[in-house]
Amino acid sequence: MILKLLNITAFRSISAADLSLFCALSVAAIMPVYHWYLPPVMILWVLVRILELVAKPGIYRDFTWQKYSVLVLFAIFFLWQIAGLLYSGNLPEGRRNIELRFSLLLFPLVLFSPGEKFVGRIPLILRVFVLSNLGFLLFCFGFALMRSVEFRPVFVFNPHPPDAPWLNYFYAMRLAVFQHPSYLAMYTVFSAFCSIDFSFDRNLDKYRRYAWLGTGIALLVAVYFLSSKAGILTALIAIPFYFFRRSRRSSGNRKLMIASLAAILVAIPLFLTNPRVANFMRTYAGREKNADVQEDGRVVIWESAGRIIRENLILGVGTGDSQGALNEKYLEKGLKKLAENNYNAHNQFLEIVLENGIVGLILFIAILFIILRLAVRSYNLITVMFILIIFISFLFETMLNRLAGVSFFAFFACLLSLESRSIDNSG
Repeated sequence: MILKLLNITAFRSISAADLSLFCALSVAAIMPVYHWYLPPVMILWVLVRILELVAKPGIYRDFTWQKYSVLVLFAIFFLWQIAGLLYSGNLPEGRRNIELRFSLLLFPLVLFSPGEKFVGRIPLILRVFVLSNLGFLLFCFGFALMRSVEFRPVFVFNPHPPDAPWLNYFYAMRLAVFQHPSYLAMYTVFSAFCSIDFSFDRNLDKYRRYAWLGTGIALLVAVYFLSSKAGILTALIAIPFYFFRRSRRSSGNRKLMIASLAAILVAIPLFLTNPRVANFMRTYAGREKNADVQEDGRVVIWESAGRIIRENLILGVGTGDSQGALNEKYLEKGLKKLAENNYNAHNQFLEIVLENGIVGLILFIAILFIILRLAVRSYNLITVMFILIIFISFLFETMLNRLAGVSFFAFFACLLSLESRSIDNSG
């Protein structure tokens, strides 16, 4: 009766890849704009996959460890975090973390075996993500402009908020609407290199290729205004790496390559003039040791995390207990401000060891290593760039503590590993 109500016969006529593609495109379009709308789409995608399994029970019969190792490791890593609840002293916080990180299980499940037709549309999914990211940034700049303009009755342009005149509507938190600038900067850097990579696609005419190049450069400029130090550092490291790898493959139009390099080289010194970056460099170049630097500096936080790790190296303190353990260390050192503001480890790798020990870190590193290995073997440069961006971003932020970070990592890690695996098998 239930199957009749679901009309499984009609469902069989619909391609599994078409249904999954719709959900994937929705995730790619929503993520840069307002990630809190992702859970309903993810639930819909899971239901779609369940119906596909009922209608076509053979879609998962081609399992081999080598073929699906990335997706299986994601599931194991998530289950290990659940196991961390068994020795957690803060179960409410632990359950909250598990709920936030549920994407680490859901995306591997829905992307386990979506079909070759779906895999062939991964470039389309990336394009939707890039264009959604670009559109959202244009909205942010437009909103900043609107807030900066007044008529009194003469035209007045003032980008500084009245309640905080030292800030600017076109920079950092005031620019990024609905999103934290660090996460939006990570999205934007990845989108920029996807866009630049599209500009080397010889299947496109030269006007479209130049349009993608212009989009990539515009996105890199946007990273400057988002003023995320991690985002800017990622861009500065990724730019020469990308073009070095691209030149070694000798692919793409030479004029386009020269134009890209010239535009990017002009952008590098501009990045260094960013107020937050310039202030950071002045502070640490001069080794200033005032109280604010000591209390806000990541070095102090990392030292506190290191002490906890030495005491709980194998299993960690438990899922959900890392913040409480850090606050205790802050108070022991007399850093009350850090404890009151609940400063986390500001490093995803340290955060994983804090919560789930060296075992959790090994599982996480294994995921990154296998994705990178697949990408290198299949010459999939954009996947290599994704891993580089993730690695640098995770050095300075605990990205998996927010839905914006965990959904981005899980979705694109699974998606790009599928593409790399497909290219590797076809080669």
